[in-house]
Amino acid sequence: MRYLGKFIKSISTLKGIGLLLKIDKDRGYIILNSKNQYLAVEPLLHNSGIKLNAIGVEWANSKTKQYPLFIAYILSVFYIPVVVYYYLTDKDTYFHKSVKYAFNEYCLTNGYRLLNNFWLSYNKPQFVIIVNDHHFAARDFVKSAKKKRIPTIYIQHASVTEAFPKLLTDYAFLEGKDAEDKYFKNGDTNTIVKLVGILKFDGMMNAFHKKNQAYDSIGICTNQFDSFPRVEELITELRQNNQCTYILRPHPGDPEYHVWKKLAEKLKIEFSESKEETATQFFNNADIIISYNCNILLESIIFNKPTFSYRLADESFDHYGFVKNKLVTHYESPKKLKEKLEHLDIEKNWRANAKRYCDTIGTSHEGKSLQLIEKYIHEIFDNQLR
Repeated sequence: MRYLGKFIKSISTLKGIGLLLKIDKDRGYIILNSKNQYLAVEPLLHNSGIKLNAIGVEWANSKTKQYPLFIAYILSVFYIPVVVYYYLTDKDTYFHKSVKYAFNEYCLTNGYRLLNNFWLSYNKPQFVIIVNDHHFAARDFVKSAKKKRIPTIYIQHASVTEAFPKLLTDYAFLEGKDAEDKYFKNGDTNTIVKLVGILKFDGMMNAFHKKNQAYDSIGICTNQFDSFPRVEELITELRQNNQCTYILRPHPGDPEYHVWKKLAEKLKIEFSESKEETATQFFNNADIIISYNCNILLESIIFNKPTFSYRLADESFDHYGFVKNKLVTHYESPKKLKEKLEHLDIEKNWRANAKRYCDTIGTSHEGKSLQLIEKYIHEIFDNQLR
C-alpha cells in the first residue's frame, strides 16, 4: 500500500522531466531529500560562487529543481517480480524483515538506478554532492555518478552515530573529529576526508553576542523518543518557586507534534512552532536549553547557550555520544538539575565544549565553513587535493 500510495503521489513530479533533458556540464548537482538537508547547505547554495543545481528527491521547494521520481517508479514496476522472487526464495531472516519494512525502496532503487545511469550519461554534471549518506536515493546517485567517473562529495548535515555506513563518496567534508572517528570505525574507505566545521552555523557564530544577565527563560526540546509524563514531571518540578518562562519545542518531524502542543497548553507554557520557527529564532527566546539525545543540544552549545541533557525518554541512550564526550552534563533527577540551574555561571564559554563536533571552533576558520568548502571544491578540480 505504501508503494502504491507513493507511486500515485509521484505523478506530481512529472513537472521535473525537463531536468533529464538539460545538459549541465558547467555546474554540479546537490541531492536533497528533506528540508533539514536543504537548511544545512543553504549558504553553499545561495552565498557561494560554486555553480550548483539543487535537486529535490521525494522533497522539493521553490528553490530546488524537482527530480522526476514518477519515471523511476514506472521503471521500478518491472522489478516487482524480482523482489518477490528473492523474498520467496531467500532464507535470510533479516532480508525478509527488511523487505516487509522497505518493499517500496527495494523496487524503486532499481528503477532509480536505471534512470540515474541514463541521466548522468547524457548531461555529465561537473560533480555530485549528497547531504545524506544513508538514504537509498542519495547512495544510488553516488553509484551512478561513480560509474560515469563524475566526482562525488558528501557534506555532513547532522551528527552521526556509529551505526552509519562507511563512507561511499570520493570526498567527504565532515564537521569534526567525532564524525571522522565514527566513520572510520565502520570500515576501510578510499574517501578523502576534510574537516570543515558546521556550514549552517556560520551565521550563528558570527552574529552571536553574549548576554550579560541572569536567565529568565528555559527551552525544553523533545523528540519522538521522549516520554510525555517525564517531560511534564521535569517542567512541573522546575517551575516550583521559579518565575522563568518555559518554552516547549518538539522536533518538527515528530509524528505526535500536536500532542506536544496540547501538553504545552495543559501546562500553560509557551510553545515553539518548530515547523515554522527556526532554531536560531528559538535560541533568541530561550536563555537555557534542556533536551535529550537530540542534535539541538549541539546547536544550542554552538550558539553558546547553557545547555543540559536530561533523560526525557523512558529508555537511557546516548546515540551521538554527547554525554560521553562531555558536550553536555547529563541529569536524571529533576531536583539535581534544578540545583544546578540555581548556581549557574551563564557567562561561561559553552561553545568550547563543541570542538570535537565542530572542528573550526577556536581556529581562524571559526564561522567560515563556507570558505573552506569552496576552497576544497576548487582544489578538487585543480587536482591539488591529496
